[in-house]
Amino acid sequence: MAGAVLLRTGRLDHIEVDPARRVARVGAGTRWRPLLTRAAKHGLTGLAGSSPAVSVAGFLTDGGLSWFSRGYGWAADSVRAFEVPRLREIKKARDPHRVFRANFPVLG
Repeated sequence: MAGAVLLRTGRLDHIEVDPARRVARVGAGTRWRPLLTRAAKHGLTGLAGSSPAVSVAGFLTDGGLSWFSRGYGWAADSVRAFEVPRLREIKKARDPHRVFRANFPVLG
């Protein structure tokens, strides 16, 4: 894997759940278990796969076949936005661990 770049996203685990809009905004390293726990407090869930230990971003990168896919489609199809900042934005950020995020609906 010469010349490859490895991005370790585990510490990018920020979670925001907007129950009124039924949307979750998560960092690239967020795992499903904490997201589902936070969403459940609002009577919501996400289009997670069979393992809560997988990162949301990793799951979505492969399309995201969920238990709910039959009724709601692939999880990746429900993503509303991905934010990928430029290096200068990361350097200027107050908390660079919260920079990479995805924005997608959660079910209720």
